[in-house]
Amino acid sequence: MDANSNPAVSSKLLLHPFITCAAAGAMLSVPFFDGRLFFLAFPALILFMYVLFSRPRRLFALCFVFAFLFHLLLYSFFVFLYPLDWFGLSDAESAAVVVLAALGIPAVHSLLFALIFMLSRFMPRRRMLMPFFAASLWVVFEWVLSLGQLAFPWGRLAVSQYLFLPMIQTASLFGAYFIAFVMVVSCAFFALFAVAPRRSALAAGCIVLAGNILAGTLLMSIPADTDVTVKAAVVQGNIPSDEKWDKERAQDIFNTYVSLAEEAAQNGASYPASRIGRARTVHGGRCAPYGICGDHGRIRMHNCYRSHLQR
Repeated sequence: MDANSNPAVSSKLLLHPFITCAAAGAMLSVPFFDGRLFFLAFPALILFMYVLFSRPRRLFALCFVFAFLFHLLLYSFFVFLYPLDWFGLSDAESAAVVVLAALGIPAVHSLLFALIFMLSRFMPRRRMLMPFFAASLWVVFEWVLSLGQLAFPWGRLAVSQYLFLPMIQTASLFGAYFIAFVMVVSCAFFALFAVAPRRSALAAGCIVLAGNILAGTLLMSIPADTDVTVKAAVVQGNIPSDEKWDKERAQDIFNTYVSLAEEAAQNGASYPASRIGRARTVHGGRCAPYGICGDHGRIRMHNCYRSHLQR
């Protein structure tokens, strides 16, 4: 703890650091359920960064608790998949799968988060560099969750701000990771100010946050080219849920979507998130088992989930 730290604030927040981290993680998940509460992401990050900058002894456990509460609530929708009778599972098997998904996935992601943030032990001693180091660790965590066929990047900080339009406009220039970096850097500076009240930290946090919002506002004020129009058709294959994962129906389902795509490709087509079969090449496009879209008369396949907020 810094010698110039605020003892009143420190004693209250650090008396029960696990409760503080749990509350911060739970608070961070709220904007993902209701975008109108986007502002709650900022105090949540400030609370966690405050604990992090206080250099706690049980760093791994505290990071795990924070991330677990966040992901546990974020992935709570898994319980609504029960029963998985459309997947050919009994009620008992469905319950086991749902519990495993609802608890196991948050646990794995929290483990990754805690392991990555253990690197904060090597955080630079210069105060004004600490927020940038912490934000870099957060971006690394979000990037790791986007790797591989089991990518699960649903908890990106940028998504929590989807109704705060000025905040996310710079994603069109620098990507979703930049939004996460800005949020963590600004909140980390505010946390530093709480740890040791110095105007430089407060000013830096305000400059970073306000600068991104101002840039987003300017981007939104740029007149749109009204001469450019986009025609699109939404295509729904109407495949029953109990047939989507049937191997014997895979080829028929794939052919159904290809046929519909050929009809709508001239205008462009958007498909629902769905499994449509094994990856393969069709009309020069590569099909991943997530979605299809038409592109000027061609069928262009892409992974809809992994392209979210990255394109």
